[in-house]
Amino acid sequence: MSQFVRRACSFGMAIGFSAFLFGCGDDGSSPTDPGNGNGNGGGDSAPRDLAFEMSAMGPHIGQYVEISIVGDDGGKNARARVLESRIVLDPLPSAGFLVNLPDGVPSGAHDLDFFADLNMNGVYDAPPTDHAWRIALGASGDLAPTFEHNTTFTDIESPAPAQGGDFTMNVTGVDPHVGQLFEVRVFDNETDLTVGQYRLASIASADFTLVIPGIIRQGTEYTVDYYADLNGNGGYDAPTADHAWRDIATGGPSGLTIDFAHNTTFTDIGFTDSGGEVIAVLPAPTFSQIQSEILTPSCVNAGCHPGGGGPMSLAAGAAYDNLVNAASNYGIDNVEPGDAENSVLWLKVVGDPDFGNRMPLFGAALSQEQTDMIRDWIDAGALDN
Repeated sequence: MSQFVRRACSFGMAIGFSAFLFGCGDDGSSPTDPGNGNGNGGGDSAPRDLAFEMSAMGPHIGQYVEISIVGDDGGKNARARVLESRIVLDPLPSAGFLVNLPDGVPSGAHDLDFFADLNMNGVYDAPPTDHAWRIALGASGDLAPTFEHNTTFTDIESPAPAQGGDFTMNVTGVDPHVGQLFEVRVFDNETDLTVGQYRLASIASADFTLVIPGIIRQGTEYTVDYYADLNGNGGYDAPTADHAWRDIATGGPSGLTIDFAHNTTFTDIGFTDSGGEVIAVLPAPTFSQIQSEILTPSCVNAGCHPGGGGPMSLAAGAAYDNLVNAASNYGIDNVEPGDAENSVLWLKVVGDPDFGNRMPLFGAALSQEQTDMIRDWIDAGALDN
């Protein structure tokens, strides 16, 4: 079963809860009013564009990533936090990625909550099972937050925001587009807010289902624009260079479902940019660089991990085998290829107190540039090059 189909199943209970929440209120209070937009969005000010840049996300390449704009509902709901818009990356395609969401953030201060589905079970689990973070967005001005992967996690559902029903799209017969990028945007026609965006990196089969959880309000009209990247350039081009379509529909008690069968009645949906783009990343350091610039001068010559073939020798010719996929006394490998944050070497050079003394033990700590080299080498696969 595909990842997005699993999510369609797993969020079924959330739909029912959200319908109850918006229809009946919380904790015996009076019926809730989602107001303009899903929460405090809309109003007199136009929605703002979001350009969110992520870097060093190597541990999460190939995983489902969900990004939510969450606001304060102005006291209309006992839960205080309310979902405004949501972006899905299915999956994250690269360690560096720029997410674009035009007209996706209402005026006022908001949180940008996001998680990577580390255990790949198709639903959110509190950290460290999944990795999740929060960034505060300003009340006005351009929104171009940047994020470099770290292990300072936030449980983004404590408390969970109030939300509506799910947006579901059942797609059939798209045989001409298997292997191509497929992107969907959902616009609230009342508030002009882009409440949902789904970026499917590659269509796996002619028939599939995708879900954007929690973005639909009952009785609200939405425009749903979507395209398949026929020419394969990674962004939108007017038909017939790409194939694009539009639907207009109204949210029901449990959300909104669009059933789409492939056809050639195209619409120029006018996207000025794609929902995201890969950010070029400099080549990862080689192990030869790690050895000559860090291990030999700071670990071998300092006397902590000398040559001679001992089990902890970090001398040239022995270091790689003693590090990569080699068990440590801490329950994880000295180096886990592709995952610096679960590698003893990196955790020790940054001084994580759960992993004993900082490396190197004698002399000055490694510079930020040197620790970044080790992290980047590990996250790129810890190659013996």
